[in-house]
Parts: sequence; structure tokens; C-alpha cells
Amino acid sequence: MEVAAEQAKALAVMEVTIGERPCGMTLGQDLLLKGFLLWGDLFQDGDRSENWGIAMTAEDAISMWLGDDEHTNTMLSEYRSDIGVAVAFSDQIYIVLETALRTQGKCRVQHVIF
Repeated sequence: MEVAAEQAKALAVMEVTIGERPCGMTLGQDLLLKGFLLWGDLFQDGDRSENWGIAMTAEDAISMWLGDDEHTNTMLSEYRSDIGVAVAFSDQIYIVLETALRTQGKCRVQHVIF
């Protein structure tokens, strides 16, 4: 997913802090804007999740995320159909994992207000 790359880069160059997105929108809004047919309650930001961390290797990041149910669910949930991961480098290594559930047909939302 393109959103993972954008988020990793923004974290690495200090454009955003934890919980912020480079575009100023939520993850669900960003996915919808990019044409991703996001499933779920869009007023609750849809069925999507994000893990990010600072780690030396992918294995280190995964081990960190397996440390609690919320982050483990992002990686292993049966309610996700798409996944994207990105790595960005600066003074540290930033790893971002995005997952989301895509609708099976046309987007159900005609108007989305941001």
C-alpha cells in the first residue's frame, strides 16, 4: 500500500509524530481518497489498522508487535484483505505496516466528508 510508504517516509524525516499522518487525514480517509474501497463503519474509520516501530530488522519489529493483542491483530486478523509494509531510514530505521479490508464491489459511500 502506498500509504505505508508515505507514513514511513514522514516519520523518518520528522514531518509527523506518532498518531499523525502526513496528509493530515485519518488512515481510513487517506485510503478512501486514494480509491481504496474500504469496508466497515466509515464513521469509525473503517476496517483498517496500522503498526509502526523503530527497529533494526523486520524480525525485531514483528517481535515487538507480537507483544500485545492489538498489534498482533493488525498482522494476523482474518478481517483484513490487503497489507502493505514500508521501511524508511534516517537516524533510525522506521517500519510501517498497514492492513485494511476491501469491499467486494463498488464503493458503498457516495459522499465522504473530511
